[in-house]
Amino acid sequence: MKKVFLLTFIFPVSLYSQISEDFESGVLDNWVQSTENRWSVDTTACISGVYSLHHSFDNLSAGIDQAGIPLNNFRSAEGAAQWSFKVRYGCEPSASNNWNIFLMCDKPPAEMLQGEANGFVLGVNFEGYDDTLRLWKVAA
Repeated sequence: MKKVFLLTFIFPVSLYSQISEDFESGVLDNWVQSTENRWSVDTTACISGVYSLHHSFDNLSAGIDQAGIPLNNFRSAEGAAQWSFKVRYGCEPSASNNWNIFLMCDKPPAEMLQGEANGFVLGVNFEGYDDTLRLWKVAA
């Protein structure tokens, strides 16, 4: 019994969540990118801990880059979904400068495009250009 208690004490997040990602491994092994090498895990201006996820590609023209973790065996019967993360956006939002996070989506990252996916999106200027943070339910 002491061993079970000790493991529960040391690893509470891993035991009680379906997915937990803090990027402290320094790699994106579980992540799928819409275009490879557009995202990285590095130590540059970390938000929390030693490593953070960064969009590391400077698009010369308008572009869309997504990254995500597949939820192949998500079990909604085990409880409500919950997300906790910190985001730093270093540019002013504008008609051509926006960001969005698909919290859940029925498409892989390369297909997470407006009008083609079903899911929930958090971000700035996913639809419209009022520069406010919003949560959207999207349907294709």
